[in-house]
Amino acid sequence: FFLSCTLILRSAMASSSFCIVALCLFHIGFSNSCEWTVLDNNQEPRTLDLSCLSGKVLEASQSDDNGNIVTDYSFSICDNSLSCDNGNVMAAQYPKDLAPRCFNVGIYDPSVNPKYSDISGGQWSFTYIGDPTDCPQPGREWIPSFICDSTTEYQIGAVTEIQKCNYAVSIRTKFACVDKHYECNDDQSSSTLSGGWIFIIIFLSVFVLYCIVGYIVMAKTVNKERGFGDFSNNIPNKTLWIKCIFLVIAGCSVTKEYLIQKLIKKNQDDYDISHDGESGEDESTSSNAYQLDLDTN
Repeated sequence: FFLSCTLILRSAMASSSFCIVALCLFHIGFSNSCEWTVLDNNQEPRTLDLSCLSGKVLEASQSDDNGNIVTDYSFSICDNSLSCDNGNVMAAQYPKDLAPRCFNVGIYDPSVNPKYSDISGGQWSFTYIGDPTDCPQPGREWIPSFICDSTTEYQIGAVTEIQKCNYAVSIRTKFACVDKHYECNDDQSSSTLSGGWIFIIIFLSVFVLYCIVGYIVMAKTVNKERGFGDFSNNIPNKTLWIKCIFLVIAGCSVTKEYLIQKLIKKNQDDYDISHDGESGEDESTSSNAYQLDLDTN
C-alpha cells in the first residue's frame, strides 16, 4: 500500500494537494481518539475505551475546609469543546471569587497515555497540561482518574488541589473496567458521530468537490474545444486514476512477495534453532554414553 502511494505521488505531482487534504482530514477525523492500550505490571495489554463518553461534559466542584464550594469545573471528555481563556479547552476552572473569569486547567492531547493500576478492577490516571503562564512549569495540570464501577455509566467526584495548580478528580464508570465490554446507550450512540464517520463524510465531500471543480476547470481551460460535453476528457487527472489501479496492484504484489519472504526466513530460522537444539542433545547423549563406557572399563 505504501509503495503504491509513493509511486502515485511520483507519477502525478498535480494531485499532491488533494492527497495532503485527505491526510489532514484523516488526522482531524481520528485525532480525538478516545481509546488507549497500555501494559500492566505483568506486561499484559490493557485497553481503556471511553468512546461512549467522548465529548460529554461533566460538572464538578471544589470545596474549602468548611465545606463551602469555592470553585466550579467543567470537563469535556476526550475533546477541547469548552470555550475558556480565549481558546478551546478540555477542562475549565471557574473560581467563584473571580467570576466571570475562566482558567484553562487542561488541554486534551490524544498522545497522552494513562497510568494503569489493576486496583478495584481497573484505574486509569491521566495528566493534561493547561495554561503554562500563570503557574510554575509545566503550568496548570488536570489529573482525571477513571475508576472501574460496573454499576454506573459515569459519576464524577469532587476536585482536589493535590498541590498548587494540580487538580485531581475521580470519575467512576463501567467503561474503565478491564476484561469487560459495555455497549453505548442508545442516546449516547445516536447523539454523536464517531471520528471515523466524520472523516468519511468530510473525505467524500472533498472528493466530490474535487471532481466537480476539476471537471469545470478541465472544460474551461484544457479542453475548451469540446467543452462540457466531453465527459471522458474532462476527468481531472484522468491519467493518474488509470495508472492508480495498476500501481496499487503492483504495490500489493510487492507487499505479498515481501511477506512471503519474511515468512520463509522466519520458518528457516525456527528450523535452524530447532535443529541446533537437537544436535546439541545428540552430542550431549553421545558424550554421556562415552563417559559411561570409560567408567565401566
